[in-house]
Amino acid sequence: MRTNIILFALAVSLIQVRGDTPPELMRLQEQRDRKIEEIDRVYLRELEALKTKLTKQGDLENANIVNDIIQSIAAEREEEMPDAKGITRWEWGSGGILTLRPNGVATHTLWKQPGKWRREADGSIRLENSAALSFRIIFEDDLGKVTALRGGAMTTIKPIK
Repeated sequence: MRTNIILFALAVSLIQVRGDTPPELMRLQEQRDRKIEEIDRVYLRELEALKTKLTKQGDLENANIVNDIIQSIAAEREEEMPDAKGITRWEWGSGGILTLRPNGVATHTLWKQPGKWRREADGSIRLENSAALSFRIIFEDDLGKVTALRGGAMTTIKPIK
């Protein structure tokens, strides 16, 4: 299993060095991310149920341990995600779909290869694509206002629910 993971990581690295991520690979990565998100939702739901069961049984020590795990997962998710609601797929106003992955990788259906994103101290997102274009995204409610850092062109992004 470990060998497969290493080979997969090597293959992805080689594709990124070449500069052309195959659309099929991007589709598989997005599919994987969605499956992992579903597993995490089920895991959290089960942890909540276990915490409730332990509390009802009077086992407060173990209920607190489970609660600490739930809180640490919630804190991790909030740090990883671009907004507090955990939305990672966005409809780009001028066309295409933007996906912000928890690991800082950004993909767009119109980009030839992945870019990157990071949260700034002011809560905005800095987004850079493979063509060396940089954007700033400011979130208000469920809308992201996107400004190109060179030239100032603007668009919006809306969450895909």
